[in-house]
Amino acid sequence: MDTSDRPSLTRLAVAALVFLGVTALGTFWWEEGGRQAYGRFFSYTALHIYDFLGFENVAVGGRQRFVHIVPFVGLMAATPGLSAGRRFGGMAMGLVALFVWQLIANFVVGHEQRVLVTFPMLLAVVSDVLPFVLWVWFAREVISQWMAPSESADPGA
Repeated sequence: MDTSDRPSLTRLAVAALVFLGVTALGTFWWEEGGRQAYGRFFSYTALHIYDFLGFENVAVGGRQRFVHIVPFVGLMAATPGLSAGRRFGGMAMGLVALFVWQLIANFVVGHEQRVLVTFPMLLAVVSDVLPFVLWVWFAREVISQWMAPSESADPGA
């Protein structure tokens, strides 16, 4: 192994440890009452938003799939090279985007007319993929640098 790769490996190891730590703590929090607390927050807020939008008879409740906020926060916290503004601004905007998705998914499943309820797998796939898509969007400058060819990778060098 080339000694010039050590800083990169160290950064990768630190990022992996941060991600594992944040997601482990987040998952523990989720399982030990976070899901219920978030479910109460979501139910209260969603009912008011649906009411404001004129939607009636929407069954609202916290869903286990809402846990997708945990990997998103973990990815945003662990990504090396993100500025503090991009990290925390992206995290805030991403959490809002995930909440809006949850409102949409909850409406689709919980509205009295059962709009699109015949496609529950689609809702599940979007819920599972969306945190990663948001992370790629908010960390795109850093991720694009990871994808750029390095000078040491040039076989002619």
